Amino acid sequence: MFEIAVTEKSGKQWVDARELAEQLGISMSHFKRWFETNVLEMGYILNKDLFATMVKTKGRPRQDYSLSIETAKHVSMMARTKKGREIREYFIAVHDAYIQGQIKQLETEATHRINYL
Repeated sequence: MFEIAVTEKSGKQWVDARELAEQLGISMSHFKRWFETNVLEMGYILNKDLFATMVKTKGRPRQDYSLSIETAKHVSMMARTKKGREIREYFIAVHDAYIQGQIKQLETEATHRINYL
């Protein structure tokens, strides 16, 4: 998978949108277009799912964004890159393992109930 810095603000965890895009294999020269298409147009809510900050640079100030962990997961799973596919496969594997664990737990509980009778 990949590692990305997580920060905390107002009791919620956030990741830098540029860092996420870079980890997903998105060219920074296409970041603005990628961000508008994959985040802003998807209906995520400002100050809930993402927040914006102005960052001073050597030239003009730049708008940067942080995404909530939940939003970052959604965006990552929607990414049409090799890394996006790896992330989707990871979450599917986690879900399958969870379901299998739930099934085994139910089987164990059923066995205990039968043995109790």
